[in-house]
Parts: sequence; C-alpha cells; structure tokens
Amino acid sequence: MEWLEEPRRGASDAEIEAYMRQECSTDTCVANKEGFFLKWQTQVGEHITSNFMNKFAKWTSDEDRIVDIWCIKPMHTLKIQPFFTAKNADKSVELRTKGNTLFQEKNEKRALIWYSQAISLAPHDVGDVLSVAYGNRSAVLFHMGEYRLCLEDIDLALESNYPRKLHFKVFDRRAQCYQKLRQFTAAQGAFQDALKALELSDIDAKKMKMWTNDINKRLEQCKGKEDNDSPVKEDSLSYRLFDGASATHPCASAALELRSSKEMGRYWVAGRDIPAGQVIFGETPLSAVLKEDKIGSHCSTCFKQVIAVVPCPTCCNVIFCSRACRNDALATFHPWECKHVAYLKAGGISHNAQIAMRMITERGPKFFKDREKCADYLKKLNLLVSLEEHRSPTDFFQRTLMACLLLKVLQRSHFFYKWTGDLEAEIQGEEDLTEVELRVGAILLKQLQVIQFNAHTIGALASIEGRELSLSNTRPVKIASGLYPTMSLLNHSCYGGCVRYYEGSKMVMITVRPVLKGEMICENYGPKFTKDEFTARQRKLYSRYWFRCGCEACTGRWPTYEHFEELSSQLKILCPKCLTIFPNVNLDVPMVKCTKCCGSSNLSLIMKNIKENESSFRQGMLLMEDWKNREKAISAFTEFVNLAARMVAPPYREMHLAQDHLRTLIFTRGKMHTLPNPKSK
Repeated sequence: MEWLEEPRRGASDAEIEAYMRQECSTDTCVANKEGFFLKWQTQVGEHITSNFMNKFAKWTSDEDRIVDIWCIKPMHTLKIQPFFTAKNADKSVELRTKGNTLFQEKNEKRALIWYSQAISLAPHDVGDVLSVAYGNRSAVLFHMGEYRLCLEDIDLALESNYPRKLHFKVFDRRAQCYQKLRQFTAAQGAFQDALKALELSDIDAKKMKMWTNDINKRLEQCKGKEDNDSPVKEDSLSYRLFDGASATHPCASAALELRSSKEMGRYWVAGRDIPAGQVIFGETPLSAVLKEDKIGSHCSTCFKQVIAVVPCPTCCNVIFCSRACRNDALATFHPWECKHVAYLKAGGISHNAQIAMRMITERGPKFFKDREKCADYLKKLNLLVSLEEHRSPTDFFQRTLMACLLLKVLQRSHFFYKWTGDLEAEIQGEEDLTEVELRVGAILLKQLQVIQFNAHTIGALASIEGRELSLSNTRPVKIASGLYPTMSLLNHSCYGGCVRYYEGSKMVMITVRPVLKGEMICENYGPKFTKDEFTARQRKLYSRYWFRCGCEACTGRWPTYEHFEELSSQLKILCPKCLTIFPNVNLDVPMVKCTKCCGSSNLSLIMKNIKENESSFRQGMLLMEDWKNREKAISAFTEFVNLAARMVAPPYREMHLAQDHLRTLIFTRGKMHTLPNPKSK
C-alpha cells in the first residue's frame, strides 16, 4: 500500500491537493491518530502484498472487499473487549453526601451536579443507593422551580425501591409540585397518599403531628380550586413548509422538484418562484450521533442539554434527559453500544464511523436478517453520492478495515449470536462470517463511503451563563452529526441560498434569497465567496468533497467582503420586467432599454428605489442589536433581500450582508443551549 507523504517545500499544487485529499479522507474515518486503529492498520498492512492489493483493487462489490480483508489472519490479532465505566455504590454514596452538604448550604446548582453524578454511578440492583439519590435530587429540583423534572425524579425514586419509611416525603413533594403547576385534583390525591404513607414512617409523635398538620393545611388550600387545563407545552414544530409538503418527499416543500444529470447528479430545483424567508425542508435524520464532547452534558437520544441526568442501568458512558429517551435508547441502539463506546473512542474512530455504527444498531438484528428490507435500504443509500469510482485502493483498504472493526464490535456485543467467552470459538466464529454478518459488514462499508460526503453537523446557539442574552454573547456550538438523505441531495454553491437550524435533531432549511423557477437550490458546504478567496475555496472543496466548484461566484470571480469597495460604483442593475442585467449602464442617461425584452425603464427611478430599499437593511441592523427583536430583524432583512434581488444582480454588498445576518438570526430559532461562564468557579 502507498500512502502519500506530506509534500515538501516547492511541491506542485497537484501534489499538495492530492495529499490534502488523502488526509481529509482519513479524518472522516479516523479522528484521533493516537488511537489504536491506525496502529492496527499498520500491523495488518505489513502483511499485505502487492498481489493482494492488485486483486483487492479490482473488486466492485463491498461484500468481496469485506471477505478479502476479513480473511487476513493478522486482522484477528485485535481482540474486542468490553471497556466502560461500571457502577460504584460506594462512590455514589460519597457523591450524594457532597450533594447533601451543598444543598444544606443552599448551593442548589452544584448540589444538582453532585446528585446527578451520584445517580449515574449508582447500581440499579443494590439496595436503595439509586432511589435515595433520586429522592434527594427531587428536593433540589423542587427548590429550583423545575417541578416537572422533580415529578419525574420522584417517579424514578419510587421505581427504584425508595425506602417505604420515606415515602411520605416524596408524596408530599409530589403534591406540592402539582400545587405549583395548578393541578389541584392531582395534588389532593398526592397529599392523601402522603398522609397514608406517614403511618409507615419511623418519625416520632411530635414530628408526625407537625407533618400531618402541614399536609392537611396544604390539602385544604387545594380544595375548590379549578385545575389548569392548559396542555403541557411540548417541543412542537414552529414551521410550515412553503406551498405544503411534497407528495413524493414529505419533508420537502411541494414547490421543489428533483432532477438529475450526469454532471450534477441528483439535485433540487425550484418548481416555482420561491421568495427569501421560506421553509423548504424539515427532515429528521436517518441516524445521528452526539458529539464526543457533549456525551456528559446532552441526551444521547434527543440531543437536548440535560438538567437532570437519567443514566443507563449498566454503564456510565452516556446520559439521557428522561425515562422516555432512556427507554428509547435501550429498546434500539444502546444495548449493542453500551459496553463498547469507550473502546471505540480509544480506537480513535471518527464521528462518521460512529454514525455508520448507529445506523446498524438502531435498526437491530431482526432488520438485517430480512434480505428484502436490506435490499431496499441499500437502494436508498445508493441514491446518495459515495464516489466509489474515484477511491484509491488504500482508501478502500482503510474503510474496509474500519467496517471490519465495527463488525467485530457488533459480534462481541451479541448482535449476531450469544457470546460464549471462549476465545478459540471467537476466532473460529470471526473467520467464518455468516450471511447476515457479511451483509452487515458490506452495509457498514457502504455507509462509511456515503457518510463521508453526506453527513451534516447538528448545531445550536449557546449563551454564556450569567450574561445578558444578545447575539454578541452567544456562539454556535456543534452538538451532533447526522445523515439527512433528502437534504443531502442539495448541491454546493459558494453563494448558498439557504440556512439551516435545528429543532432537536430535525433540520429545518430556509431560503435567504429568492430562487427563481427552474433555478437550482444550493446550500453552502463551508467555503463562502464573501470570506474565502477563489483558490482557497477550490482547494478546500476538492480536498474535502472531491469536486471543483463552478458556481456563479467562482466563474465570476466575485470578490470577498474585503474587496467589495471596488464594486461599490459598479452595481449590476436589473430590468424590472425580465430581470436581465442592463449592459453598459450610464447614470447620466435617464432611460435605459433592455436588450432582451426591449422594454424601457427609468434608470433614475430604479436607483432611487434601490436607495430607499436600503432603509430596510439599516432597520434590520438596528433591530438585531436587541435580542427580543430578532424576528422583526428577520422580517426587515427578508423584505430588503426580496426587493433588492429584483433590482440588483449579485455581487451587491448590502444584499450579501443582509443574507449573512439572516443566517445568524434564523439560527437562533433553534433550541438555545448554555455554556458555563469562564469567570465562575
């Protein structure tokens, strides 16, 4: 195998780009080069002959590639071992005690942290360690005003065998939560439960009387009051697709059409004129995985920032925001990943490889035993670009080896058969892949290719704890990554026409400039013409996505913001009737004739309208300074862009600034996250 070495000084552009492409490709497979995967890859590679690689290079089937690599004896020198943080009752009690001290000191936020850590470490089958931790945390949540989370903790405490002698405390707390939520009927029932539970307590007569009087007093306060019938505000979708949903692609607007060509592949175009500010996609990912640095702060199922941790019953590697999310994970992906998350991290595998793994574990063993379901699944995957025909044998070797590693982990996690613990049986079982194992291995390899070019980062806006909420005090953060098959069909433009934000893991895409009927709808893969010079953009896109960009910003060599002043007096004025650019505009001549539609237009009136329209731009600039006026600012910028696009052709500085401000402002529609204040302890 031949891996390109880092180019020396004086290397050609072609050599530099080839090396960058190789490194970018490796990064989508292996994130940490200090992990064991690359060392293992080197060990296996030492036994690869040129004859083997010549044969391997000719395969066109992913199954053949898997079989070839699987049959290399040194590949099985790597033994997969469970590697996870186990529960620890003593440590849990120690952390709970620290939480108690902090709660007594009225340091509720820190007490919440210690109680949550105690809950994460508490065994689910040892005495009352877990239940008492839940009970104690429910008290903190009550004092913090998190009444619904408090109710959930009380339920979890009772499910975990909370001591019967203490039931009266959590029943009383449950009743007070309902009281605060104005659910008076439920509160009365819970207060009655608390009175009954008092009989099972071991408190003395004096305390018994005090508790009884207090509960009866609160019970009387609830009588005769009407319940608050307002439904609990759940996270609901805040958007409607422009022109309704497509009949063939329900997550896309009906105003869109899917087309294909040899040069462009499959891509979306506008089936009618679409103004700026319209929702054109709203898609849930095929699969998505939380970023590694968010595993301890965000839910592994829905990606919400977690206030009150609900742990896995077995490991301490992941957290959930609720019983519902925990149960969803335990019913799908987590049993197969539970004891191996840390192992894969030690291997240095990329986030893309984790998504490939999740795409298998979410569907479960039963799915992959069904040939028809797998064939249909592969058909959908094959609709997304994987650039198989452009991959080198070394690239395929690395990805096939990664697929084999993930396959070995699935074997070890009992995904295919019951683990016996017999190492000799392990070796025998691994060297003779079953039909289902081979099928899954091939699908893993296909997914690793597809995800490389089609995965999207799931982001959110984060505010700094304790600081006034404003755009200057927020910053975007990466939460997860996922595969969105419908939106992955959007091609790139350095002058992208859309912006995306996230409602949980659902991606919502909105136009930031008008799109005319028949025009391709493009998003931006990273390099923008307003920020990056032409050569830098081309190199980034070729290295990461393996194509040369031919968008209008590239073919027209549009300037970056830094050089926009040079065009300030060279606006490309459009014909109001057919939107054709007027050639050779002379501002001293009042009337101008269109070369396409032959219509005459008053040039001075057009220039006046352009200047008047810029007042909307200035209004948007003023409005966006106030966090509460974000939606008003969006309206002002949208109005400006829609009108400007009918008068001036890009590049037009104010229009691009307005579009960038729209991207920033629309992103704030997603769920807000919180970052710790660096100045706080």
